[in-house]
Amino acid sequence: MRKLDKHFPGMKEKYTRTYGTVYELSSPNAKKLIEVVRLNRSAVQENVQGQRDSFESGRMLCVSE
Repeated sequence: MRKLDKHFPGMKEKYTRTYGTVYELSSPNAKKLIEVVRLNRSAVQENVQGQRDSFESGRMLCVSE
């Protein structure tokens, strides 16, 4: 904590006033973030399922960048 105080004077007090002694915080944008994660997870799952279907049917997909 001493280095934090040295490099960022007043930060510790500001943090303590805002959050107390809590070290795990919710984001003010938590609902939006959760929706983004859910959408991305669905897209990844669909992609994985498509790859699995291609593999099982003997059609390998080659992806190049």
